[in-house]
Parts: sequence; C-alpha cells; structure tokens
Amino acid sequence: MGEYAGYLWTGSTSAKPVYRASAMTFREDPILPISVAGEPVEENHTAWGIPNAAEIVHVLREAGLPIASVWSPFESANHWYVIAAEMDWRQRLGYGAEQFCREVGECLFKVKAGMGTPKYILVSDDIDITSTKEVVWAFATRNHSGPRGEVVFNREATNPLVAFLSGDEKMSMHTTKVVYNCLPPDEWEGRLPKRSSFGGSYPQWLQTRVLENWNTYGFQ
Repeated sequence: MGEYAGYLWTGSTSAKPVYRASAMTFREDPILPISVAGEPVEENHTAWGIPNAAEIVHVLREAGLPIASVWSPFESANHWYVIAAEMDWRQRLGYGAEQFCREVGECLFKVKAGMGTPKYILVSDDIDITSTKEVVWAFATRNHSGPRGEVVFNREATNPLVAFLSGDEKMSMHTTKVVYNCLPPDEWEGRLPKRSSFGGSYPQWLQTRVLENWNTYGFQ
C-alpha cells in the first residue's frame, strides 16, 4: 500500500498485529467510495486537500489576516498550500511581507489543518491560485532566493508521512517548515507591474476581436 505522497517503500518487513473483523458498517451510495493512496491526483489530494484549504482560510481570517483564498495544488500531493492575500494587505496590516509570512506560519503550525503541510506559498490575489501554471510562474518570478524569500520555522510538529522527512524527523514528528514569500517586494510599495500577456496587455476591444475570429484564423 502506498501513501498520499505518491511512494511505496520497499525493503524489510516486520510483524504487525492482526485484526479480525466481526462486523462492518457502511453507507449506501457513499460520497467517497474508496481511496487509493498514491501519486497525484487521488482522493487524499481532493477529499483532504480541499477541506483543509477552506479551514486554513477560516483560521487565518479569524486571526485578522486579509486572506482572499487558499488552495492546495493537486500535483503537490498535499505538501504545498498556496495562500492568496488581498491586494491591500500592506495598508490593512501596516507592516511588511516578512512579518506577514511569519504570522501566517505562527497561525497555521499550531492547528490541525496547517500542521501536516510543510510548505506554504504566499502570493497576492492577482494570481489564480487554482491554476498550477500561474502558481509556478509566481513562485519562479516573485520568490527571492534566500532569507528574503523564505521564512523558516524550525522544530515544528509534522505529519510523519511527509515524504522527504529523515528517519529522526519521522520518529520525533518534528521538522523544518517554510512560508515562501511571493508577495511584491516591500520597495514596490504594493504596486505590481503590468502583466505582459494577452489578458494583461492587449486592449479589450482587440481581445474580443481575436477571440471572435479564432476559428477563422485556422485554430480550434
């Protein structure tokens, strides 16, 4: 049997208790009929990742943080959550990105919904966090390599099934966690450059004309 990270460990085995069932209860027309743990996408990533994302929104908003939405990209196998901050977060909080990242971690690592995930990516909500393509673009182009881009939390409680943990970390159920700062740099003062894209740069009348004539250009 594999696990939600997508790996099936091989090697030596050991004796385990045997359970003998005398009865079984079940639900007619179950919502989740079966879960086959393994590589994304499977039921752990949907039936666990989506509700956890909703709970994380609730936890962070209860703490007074201006959060627009939260999502766990299915491809991350519940090892990432992407958090979108409201665009005016800087004005509402009155401090910079590093402190914001630290407050996010301090809120999440002490609650069940946030405890089991080792990596969080904090972006502004101009990013569609349900689009893996946009998340990868934001992480690659907005995260500064080094202390400015990574707020590190040491010796935090963890789910021992996180894939990359060492044996000691699995036994102690503690590891290092990170909130990646993909917010606009503080010196931008909250301003984002214009997107260089069809939707971001082309005037609306031209976008409409292109889309209306897409098939006549020979595209499907």
